[in-house]
Amino acid sequence: MKMNRINYKMFWLIVGLSFGFLVGCEKNKEKSLEKGQGIICDFENIKVWGISPERGFNLSLSSVYVTEGKKSLKVVYPISKWPSINTKKLSHDWRNYDFLTFDVYNPENEKVNFVVRLDDNKKKRINIDYPLVHGWNHVKIPKNKIDRGIDANNITFVVLFLNKPSKRITLYFDNMRLEKEQMTEGLRDKGYDSLSSSGRGTNSKPHLTQINTDGKEQMNGDKGFNFNNKTTVYTEVKKDLEIEERFEPIIIKNNLSKKGEIRVPVVKFINKEVKDVLVSNGIPFAPGQLFSEKDFAVLNDNGDEIPIAKKVLARWSYDNSIRSILVQFPLVIKEKYERVIIQWGGPSKTKELELKVVDWIIPEAVIALPASWLCQSLVLGEQLPVEYGKINRHPLKKYDQNIKKYYPRMRDFMLTGNIVKDSYYDTAHVFYQLYVRSGDEGIFKSARREAVHYRDEFIVQNGASRGRPVSRGKSRYIYMQAMVDDYLLTGDEKSLKIAGYMAKYLKNNYDPQNAFFPGNAKHFWTEREAAFPFLGVITYYDLVGDKEYLDYASQIMKNLYKTQLQWPQRGGFIHNLYSHDIEEGCRPDEYGGSPFMTGLLLEAIVKYHKLTGSNIAEDSIFRTLDWLIKEALVWGGKSFVYLTCDNSRNKGHPDLNLLVSHAFGYGYKISGYRRKDYLEVGGKIFEEGVLKAYLNDRKHFNQNYRSSGHFLAYIESENQK
Repeated sequence: MKMNRINYKMFWLIVGLSFGFLVGCEKNKEKSLEKGQGIICDFENIKVWGISPERGFNLSLSSVYVTEGKKSLKVVYPISKWPSINTKKLSHDWRNYDFLTFDVYNPENEKVNFVVRLDDNKKKRINIDYPLVHGWNHVKIPKNKIDRGIDANNITFVVLFLNKPSKRITLYFDNMRLEKEQMTEGLRDKGYDSLSSSGRGTNSKPHLTQINTDGKEQMNGDKGFNFNNKTTVYTEVKKDLEIEERFEPIIIKNNLSKKGEIRVPVVKFINKEVKDVLVSNGIPFAPGQLFSEKDFAVLNDNGDEIPIAKKVLARWSYDNSIRSILVQFPLVIKEKYERVIIQWGGPSKTKELELKVVDWIIPEAVIALPASWLCQSLVLGEQLPVEYGKINRHPLKKYDQNIKKYYPRMRDFMLTGNIVKDSYYDTAHVFYQLYVRSGDEGIFKSARREAVHYRDEFIVQNGASRGRPVSRGKSRYIYMQAMVDDYLLTGDEKSLKIAGYMAKYLKNNYDPQNAFFPGNAKHFWTEREAAFPFLGVITYYDLVGDKEYLDYASQIMKNLYKTQLQWPQRGGFIHNLYSHDIEEGCRPDEYGGSPFMTGLLLEAIVKYHKLTGSNIAEDSIFRTLDWLIKEALVWGGKSFVYLTCDNSRNKGHPDLNLLVSHAFGYGYKISGYRRKDYLEVGGKIFEEGVLKAYLNDRKHFNQNYRSSGHFLAYIESENQK
């Protein structure tokens, strides 16, 4: 067959449906365009797809990589100039739609030069290039792109072809359909077939197929990450999309002893000429490790118990065990260090001292716990010690090398009094995480200074607006984690008080209804606007256990999930991208999301899920990760677009990858370590983010390190099951 002037030989996969009938591909399946979407072909029947004269094609139905029905179409393309499959046996009436979409899984570890050809009833044609990255590709072609050269309402011929492949290429096709900009209530009420990663979603019962993959179909990671050669593929039939939240008990398991002792240094921070110092800091414990402060003691190096003052700072919501305990006692330190022994699990035998009120920024002395203890305590979430990177896979080693190189510059930064330059994305929280991973006393001091600077310089502490950022009222500058970290590790009551102000300000000034974005709306909305109120309030609830804040967080979660269900086949927090950021060049009719702001929002959803076991939070996480894979990855699968609009489609931003990586690790973990695609994508974007990180100012340093350490701990936890 001859093509037009472009000299392409063959054509493209057909996509056509009219008002709701599946013609030629399946029995009358009504998914009306009047209700937002219509299926052209779900690839359950191989007969409607023909091939051009080239030899070497192999077409078959497959039960893996399925997004609609029970089968997908597996096509093995031969080496040729323009090998193609095509069909005329679909509905030609393509009226009343906004996008032509279908799903393609590319098992090749490289980009595939893929082209779609569409012919109208007047024999005019258009070729649309759409490079396919490794893994899932959610092909989405706007109608206004089709109708530039042909009649987009009257398509008679569809061809799916490759441009000069140098080897045999395998692709899987499924779920070709026409979509409108929004889904109507009727469709949402009925539910809609979708690709889902959920092992346990809302009222969902996914079909699970485990396959042994080899050769081209194997999901294998880049150097530095080792993946099993077994891939679990989930396909899901109709789901009941009714929003009914259920909670499941969360059980934190660890192998830590409930009785033991550890010899640790006490480090003196005050002038070295001062010998008599007051040791004062928080000692964190893992869930289930210590239940009563009476079962805690400090001994000197001779084994004699030291009288101490102590106070429970917080308890774990999971089992009411102690999360952190404030410990104070006088000690003579002649030089820089003395050694003590801390014991837990047995009764203290000395009379308890009274706590002293302190007003210092840096304590006179603190018990210096090792990184292994701090990480195992989960005081700042799942973390791995820095030393881990010295003996294990290179991405973590490079990750820590970047810290070693750039942290001193961040530490020595001359504070400006401008929250954007000093603290954007939470310098104190980042520094405290570096302390937990290293046990470095110098980093502890820096983190403490940053927490006090943020608290005292940037947060209103009096009047009706207390808890609000001083110079900028935006929630993105309210960093609850900084205050909670500081309180748990120092026992500073002022940090607890300011955290309360911040939580109340968020609750009074952010309406949970604002987390919902209707499918047809066009007002300003970004994922980040919900992220910080949600994260702030759920973090505060985790500290104090006030159910009022949990109820508020639950309202935000329900509205976010409701937003996702406006577009049930997509899964992200879909909103109008033109209003989101006009300067990014998105069209007024484009709807999608921001992967990096989504990464921030997922911090809150992950935290909420950890505390509640919420079924809708779990399903929300899975839906979002699938959306990120299908719609947000650029060529090579190693970074994301800034916004999922056409203007940004092939522009990756690896310097922002580490804001998102944590969620792929968590999704992999809560899938029971079955979603190898989460591990693969997470590993790729993590490594690319580390290798191409921009770390020259605090904003970018904080972006890279505020959540990314959790990714490595989540995936490592598989080895500790």
